[in-house]
Amino acid sequence: MNASGTQHPFIELTGVTKRYPGEPQPAVKQISLQVSDGEWVGLMGANGSGKSTVLKLIMGFLHPDEGRITIQGNANLEVARQVVGYVPETPVGLDHLTPRELLHYSYQMYNLPPQERQQRIEQQLKAVGMWEHQDELIDGFSRGMRQRVLIASALIHQPDILLLDEPLQGLDAEAQLFLLEFLRQRPARCLILATHRLEVIREVCNVGIILHRGEVKARLPLDPQTLEYYEVETSPSVKALQSQLPVTIQEWHPIDAQRVRFRFHGSAEDLQRVLQLLKHHKLPLHHVTFGNRLEELYLKYVKE
Repeated sequence: MNASGTQHPFIELTGVTKRYPGEPQPAVKQISLQVSDGEWVGLMGANGSGKSTVLKLIMGFLHPDEGRITIQGNANLEVARQVVGYVPETPVGLDHLTPRELLHYSYQMYNLPPQERQQRIEQQLKAVGMWEHQDELIDGFSRGMRQRVLIASALIHQPDILLLDEPLQGLDAEAQLFLLEFLRQRPARCLILATHRLEVIREVCNVGIILHRGEVKARLPLDPQTLEYYEVETSPSVKALQSQLPVTIQEWHPIDAQRVRFRFHGSAEDLQRVLQLLKHHKLPLHHVTFGNRLEELYLKYVKE
């Protein structure tokens, strides 16, 4: 909190621009965003949109050409990143280490109590299912095993903030499922997950930020009640029953003289009530579709 008692955002970027030498366009341009306690942010964008640059700027590995970055109100990022865990997209220099050695070095880097080191290392490696491999060289690990060790290392100091850069890149299906389930347990107070995979953001995050060509295009609450929808295809006679439908219809799409499709936001229980009403009035059910508007919103903003 500041002197007035107001709580700072966990992460704040204000007018941040970063240029790489020799590149005609900035990697990120005039980015302003805030991430607060309890927010799990999906940083969405194609390769080259600036996602990795944003994370490196937050970590202080890169310095902005313009603008200001604070972590919990602290502009000294070298000090502030003591409360941040970071998993890069392409880590280097780990192959000659074992998981236990890597976590040992990470523990020392954060100046944590020596008497708790062994317990904390054991706790983190068990949490990611790598305790049995603690003394094996990382060089022989699969991509999924490496990712588990990196996450354990990023969480060794129990940070408030976790930054993940394309964490599912190159993982097999089993490793992806493990990581998604692990993240659902909320191992930190807030998260920025940078990825081009919108389905991962839908699974894990409660806020979405669309990044395109280095600029923030939109910030979206990822509320299932507003993003998830059903489409029902039936007879046009359903329009006469609109006042009886237990949901609010967002869109009507006439198909032909015999069929119409309507869309609504709601739960599976809402869908069942709609279908029961159709059955009660002997209206045909041609098709039901479940969807999520995140993809269409993403495409809308990156095409503008």
